[in-house]
Amino acid sequence: GRDRDSAPFFRALGGVTAAIGTTPTEAIGRIDLRSMGTLQPDVKRLHQRLKGGISSDACWSRFAAETGSELIRRTTSIFWDGIRAGGDAGRVGFLSSRYAMHLHLLRAKRALVAGTFGWLMMPMHLVLVTLLSFITEIFGLFSGEIIKAQSTALAQGPGVDASTASQIPTNNLIGFGALDMSFVRTLILLVVVTLTLVNGFVTNAA
Repeated sequence: GRDRDSAPFFRALGGVTAAIGTTPTEAIGRIDLRSMGTLQPDVKRLHQRLKGGISSDACWSRFAAETGSELIRRTTSIFWDGIRAGGDAGRVGFLSSRYAMHLHLLRAKRALVAGTFGWLMMPMHLVLVTLLSFITEIFGLFSGEIIKAQSTALAQGPGVDASTASQIPTNNLIGFGALDMSFVRTLILLVVVTLTLVNGFVTNAA
C-alpha cells in the first residue's frame, strides 16, 4: 500500500512546491494528509520533524527507513537529491513519481503472473499425483490377480484340463508376478515427494 501511495505523494509534493514557490516543508503543510492513504502517519511525522528544525537530510532518510520500503527509499533519494541540487520541484516530483508508479506496476504485473502460475501448478500437481497413485494401485491389484491365477494353475498340476492349461501363459505370469510392488510403491512415494518439493520451489521462484 505504501508503494502504491508513494507516487501520488511525490507528484503532489513536487507540484505544490513548484506552484507556490516554497520549500517542500511548507508544501507538505499545504497538502491534505488524508489523501496520502497508507503514507499519512509517515508523512505527518516527516512534517513534524522538518518543522522542528531537524536536518532535512536526516528527516527524509528517517522517513524512507520508517516506511520499510526499498521503492520509497529510492524514490525519496531521487526526489530530495533533485530538490537539494536545485532542480525544478515540479519536474523532480513528476519524474520521481513516474519512477515509483512504473516500478509499482511492474511488481503488480509480476505478482499477477506468479499468482496465475501458482494456481496452474496446484491442479496439475494434484492430477499428476492422483494418476500416479491410481495407476500404481490398479497395477498392484492386477498383479495380485495374476499371481492368484498362476497359483491356482500350478496347484492343479497334472489334473488341469489340457485346453485350459494351454490358454494360461505360465511363464509370462511368473515373470509379471515377480515384480516387487512394495518397491514400486516406495518409488512412487519418492517421486510424489520430489514433485511436491520441486513444484513448491518453482512456484516460489516464479
